[in-house]
Amino acid sequence: MIGSAVQNVITLTDTYFLARYSDVSFAAIGIVGIFYLMITTIGYNFTKAGQIIIARRMGEGDEESIGRVTYSMLGFIMLLSGLFFFVTKWLTPLLFPLFLHDPAILQACDDYLQARSWGIFFSYSGMVVIALYTGIARPMVIIYNAIALGVVNAVLNYALIFGHWGFPELGMAGAAWASTISEVVATLIFVLYMLLDKRNRAFGMFGSKARAQWQAEERAKFNTEPLDAPQEAACARPLVDWGIIRQQIALSTPIIFQSVVGIGSWLVFFFAIENMGRQALEVSTLIRSVYMMFMIPAWGFGSGINTIVSNLIGKQQHSLVIASINRTALLCFSITMLCALWLIAAPSQVLGIISTNNEIISASMPMIGIFVLILAIFSTAAIYFNGIIGTGATQQSLWMQMFGCVLYLVYAYVAIKIFEVSLPTAWGAELVYWGVTLLLSLWYLRSNRWLTIRV
Repeated sequence: MIGSAVQNVITLTDTYFLARYSDVSFAAIGIVGIFYLMITTIGYNFTKAGQIIIARRMGEGDEESIGRVTYSMLGFIMLLSGLFFFVTKWLTPLLFPLFLHDPAILQACDDYLQARSWGIFFSYSGMVVIALYTGIARPMVIIYNAIALGVVNAVLNYALIFGHWGFPELGMAGAAWASTISEVVATLIFVLYMLLDKRNRAFGMFGSKARAQWQAEERAKFNTEPLDAPQEAACARPLVDWGIIRQQIALSTPIIFQSVVGIGSWLVFFFAIENMGRQALEVSTLIRSVYMMFMIPAWGFGSGINTIVSNLIGKQQHSLVIASINRTALLCFSITMLCALWLIAAPSQVLGIISTNNEIISASMPMIGIFVLILAIFSTAAIYFNGIIGTGATQQSLWMQMFGCVLYLVYAYVAIKIFEVSLPTAWGAELVYWGVTLLLSLWYLRSNRWLTIRV
């Protein structure tokens, strides 16, 4: 659960401290946080394809190929990170002025992205490790790593945004550097753990010789014969396999487009909100931050159901797939709604976790009712949608999401630009999107068309 929510935790931490620094920074992180989340989600969804393949190979009992899947995933994603480093550092200063009207918010966004762009390399490489350990169903290292990342990020945010402990006061850029440095630390922890984790040798993570040696040691424990030299040589294969990379690209491309379409639509929505005025943007930033807090269970269960579904199909246990998705959706809905009870009972207390501005908190109160309704639909729809992705039906899920996003943007445009509705009514676009996603996901799963998908 924690692994898929790492970027949410980073953005929430940045938002928490920037809300206490200035109103401009708080409003800006609402936009720039979504943009950077889109960049990282593109990488995450590429590694999700690797995770699905790893889980499928585990279900098939083909452990030897997992190392090559992982290294192939790492090789390509480093190329991808270079591309998005260029986009974030040099193209966004040209694009953002086309959509943002407030010069102070525009400058704050640029300050953040110029520093934050360096973290893409480390964020993307960390996602590869998350995909590996999620795919083989050993998530504890991800949890420990996420905790370490969160602590380092919080400490550095406090030091670099406000200039405490002798550090310079960097404001918006300080939040970006804090997040980037914390990702460097998290990546180093992952590398150290992988070097110490002997179980990785079974997956060929350190080459065929290391795998053969591990097999010999395991066989020796049971007084059986070790692998001989010819068998060891036969295991030798390249760690980076372009055939596997092509398979991952084919599987992940629809998921990546989902990121661009889905979060990109959210970014367009926030650009439209910014045109409604700074207070509307600050209220939406506050609601979005709380939304991301309540998203954590669904993001986690969604990642988990990817692995469960793919693993079941690999074991030829197709009859258990829909039942597993149903149980996971019910569990996710129940946990999310239990959390939402706190929001219903003490909304100002929950909103106060992010912002200390009483005026913004008061202006956010009319949003609570529609927000809880959004959570109820989202927490269910996200699981069914990720269940479809777990079957390997990424092309089909892309068309579903594109249809939902078209309706989302049409609603947002008509509501905000033409009818100039209130902010809660504008946020009804979320209900449209997740409602359509839920209905289409249920229809596809019940159609059994996913049974013909091969990964």
